[in-house]
Amino acid sequence: MNYVIDQGWAFYWGTSMWTAAQISEACEIADRLGLV
Repeated sequence: MNYVIDQGWAFYWGTSMWTAAQISEACEIADRLGLV
């Protein structure tokens, strides 16, 4: 997804339909993988 944002095809991740738990898990995974 970062590639899509970096290319200017999107401005941000769409997470409005995600639960708080899903957002938290995504943040933890991205941090662990060094994506943020």
